[in-house]
Amino acid sequence: MSILMIFDESSDTIAHYDAAIRQLEATGQNRPAGRLHHITAIKGEGYIIVDVWESQEAFEQFEQIVGPLLDQMGRPDGQNQSYPVHNIIKGA
Repeated sequence: MSILMIFDESSDTIAHYDAAIRQLEATGQNRPAGRLHHITAIKGEGYIIVDVWESQEAFEQFEQIVGPLLDQMGRPDGQNQSYPVHNIIKGA
């Protein structure tokens, strides 16, 4: 079952996000298996991330890769939420 993950990083900076993305790109981990969509939007001084994953297991596999990287960079103290996906409608 697909899941929707929402990461509210209102207390972090977009520069920190951009640095994490560059690190993932440098290691070839920026397009993980099982992630269907990744969207980042500015929220005040911080940002939010919305991901759609094929499954909870796919997200957990990526967390094993990105978790240590974020810890090393100073993981933000955001709030995360997970929801089962009911429907996805793709644009034309």
